Amino acid sequence: MNKKAEIETTTKWVIMIIIAIILLLLLFLLIRSLFGEASIKIEEKLREFVVPPTAVISSPSPSDIYKVFDPITFDGSESYDQFHKIVGYYWDFDGDYIIDSKAIKINFSYFEPGEYNVTLKVVSDEGGIGAASQIVNVYTRNRKRAGLENSLFLIRDNDRNNTQNILRLIPVTTWNDADGMHNIPYYVYYTKDIGSSLTEAQLKELMERYGKKHAYSFDDPNIPCCKFNWGNVTKVNDIDEVYFDFWELYDYVVLVDPEEYPSLLISSLFASFYNSPIIFIDKSNLQKYKAAIRNNGKTRRVYYIPSVSSIDTPVHSFIIESGLDYHPYSTQELRDPQRRVNRIIKLNSNVTMKS
Repeated sequence: MNKKAEIETTTKWVIMIIIAIILLLLLFLLIRSLFGEASIKIEEKLREFVVPPTAVISSPSPSDIYKVFDPITFDGSESYDQFHKIVGYYWDFDGDYIIDSKAIKINFSYFEPGEYNVTLKVVSDEGGIGAASQIVNVYTRNRKRAGLENSLFLIRDNDRNNTQNILRLIPVTTWNDADGMHNIPYYVYYTKDIGSSLTEAQLKELMERYGKKHAYSFDDPNIPCCKFNWGNVTKVNDIDEVYFDFWELYDYVVLVDPEEYPSLLISSLFASFYNSPIIFIDKSNLQKYKAAIRNNGKTRRVYYIPSVSSIDTPVHSFIIESGLDYHPYSTQELRDPQRRVNRIIKLNSNVTMKS
């Protein structure tokens, strides 16, 4: 065999070996791909038979009463997996699908009253996932003075310009707390002329209608006063003389600038939901309400409605200097159905009377 033939033969063998190697690589890749797909399917099939861990929320108890600012113990330590180890604990305390903690056991405080859907997810080292959820109701710490519900509230609106005082009394007469909803009869009236008022007979009829022996009367200097054989009437010329005394305890207040007219009613409903005093405030009356806002150092949070910018700068500066926490709520946020603010108010009577 000559040299030329030998070279041609060698070249053919080289080409055949290269082709064979390529074919073997392709076959290897094909087998690997098929094996990988089969492995994934087998793993997925096996996962169907993996018993997930059991998530257990041993604390808090749904029957207990919880209030804002108080630490609540959330405990998932009784969660278990019969065959595997639990390697992850994931808490969502407010139902927003955001992980709030990865601790097995933790103390957590809510800053607002409401109904919270708490979820705990636990993950095993085999990838099994178990979940448990629980509704936690958190209530206001603010508390009304005892005996208040035995009264009837009366307010006159003869000049048709008594909006602020009418709205300020809504959180006094309607509020929400751990014992449920409270309603005190609230009667808004108008008399024929500035010098007239309800008669003693009308007062007696109102007291009997609502089954009360005591009434508070606001902004009516001409109302009959004060003790009668059928009950008694406390005449209040300046609402601020008694307003904050209606609360035995409050640690947050609602502040609204009186010029924010579209927000006045919704802010009053919000204050009722939080069982909170409401103050219509600007730089002109700031000095008058400083002590009430501080509340002897008991106030923890101030709510602005509808925004920080809607509050006069001197008012905001006072809040900052006092070291108070503050949080704004827009009227749109307060109208969110989940807040339930719009459903809290029902005036028992809103009547125009003529004498």
